[in-house]
Amino acid sequence: MHLERVHEDLKNKGKVVLMPINTGHGHWVSMMISKDNDTNKIIFT
Repeated sequence: MHLERVHEDLKNKGKVVLMPINTGHGHWVSMMISKDNDTNKIIFT
């Protein structure tokens, strides 16, 4: 997934993004990224 697409989905569409991340050791983790519209902050969980 391209970071430009993630930014567009968060900022313009208000979507929650689930991004897979390879740890480099054969394991994958998922990071959920969302935007708090009240504070206009990006939240990584």
